[in-house]
Amino acid sequence: MDTAESCRHACEVRWCLAQSQTERAAYYQLVLKHRGKEAANRLIASVNELRRATPASTQSAAGQTGLF
Repeated sequence: MDTAESCRHACEVRWCLAQSQTERAAYYQLVLKHRGKEAANRLIASVNELRRATPASTQSAAGQTGLF
């Protein structure tokens, strides 16, 4: 993955984590529709990884375990 794509992905992951669980699930559906299952699963995995590494007090809602 190139540097620009890595930066975009990291930003998207942080943005997703800041959303509520409902908003995240809706966004994951959009990613699935427009970028495919592999991209959606990669995003979900990255968000969950960051969620586990981030103190709960800095998260907006409980994490999503995956939809696909």
